[in-house]
Amino acid sequence: LTDPEALGFVFNINDNITPLLTNELIYYPMEDISIVVYAHRSSQFAKTHKTTSLKALTNESLLIFKPSAIVSPIETLASHCGLSQNIYLVNNLHGFHAIFENGNFITLGVCHKNATTLHNDNIVSIPIRDKINCTLGPIITKEALPNPFISDFIDYFFKQYNSTLY
Repeated sequence: LTDPEALGFVFNINDNITPLLTNELIYYPMEDISIVVYAHRSSQFAKTHKTTSLKALTNESLLIFKPSAIVSPIETLASHCGLSQNIYLVNNLHGFHAIFENGNFITLGVCHKNATTLHNDNIVSIPIRDKINCTLGPIITKEALPNPFISDFIDYFFKQYNSTLY
């Protein structure tokens, strides 16, 4: 963060942020996030896997929604987990869904601990047995802490996040 009163969000994988934290930065991890595989219900992968491992994913075609040139958290996660050989990036959400629905691709995503539905009966989530420690949360500079807009935003964000099911 270059602006002393900036606020950012961090998708932290296996504590990869720890070396970047200085005495000037404060990270507010919200919770441990489970990473799952999402597959179309009719796909061969969904039909043959109730759970999976990272090793099993190395031979699968992984579809990632990437709306901009910025590296996405899921792209970082895939690379971090050694899944970078069969990645297909799509920058159009409608195109992503059209490709995903053909059943030839899987994707990675987060699964909120309170999630009860995926909002689509054709998509199934498949837990990954390997332990992947992920957290998500805001990061600010210590200089920004007294700013009431930033502290109110962080409080509001935590309240909304903890009360939302997705």
